[in-house]
Amino acid sequence: MGKRELGPYPGLLYAHLIDVQRGGNVKMHTFAVHPLPIARPAKGRKAEWLRCGTCRQQLRYTVLSLAGTRARRAAWLTVAIVGLVAAVVFGFQTFALGGDVLEEGQENPLDLLVPLFLGGGVAAVVGLSRWWHEDGVRGPGRLLGMGAHSLRWPK
Repeated sequence: MGKRELGPYPGLLYAHLIDVQRGGNVKMHTFAVHPLPIARPAKGRKAEWLRCGTCRQQLRYTVLSLAGTRARRAAWLTVAIVGLVAAVVFGFQTFALGGDVLEEGQENPLDLLVPLFLGGGVAAVVGLSRWWHEDGVRGPGRLLGMGAHSLRWPK
């Protein structure tokens, strides 16, 4: 279940942003990647401080156990399935009611159905993406493209 097999160590690497080159409509990020030498605990979670191999900054990473990672993957898959079901159900309802003419003064049911349809679609996409990439590692990351450190899959 998920993109990669789970083992005694996380498959993710931590990365340090070295350079950003801009040219036209292209933005190229260059990273130095380093292994994440934290073994998975038998139970619960394990947090450790690592020193970045590039800038020597202290970084705190948390690694979940195999059971914890599988539980996270199952939770993300559940979010994806519920979102997909919601998108299909509310999508059919939206299209079924889409051509109806309402009397003046009546509340339009599409005011509720369209946001639920779109929310279900977003939940399905986000849940599926997170399920696919979940490896049970938490740590400093790049929020909205800001910050020097992130977690990366090996190529």
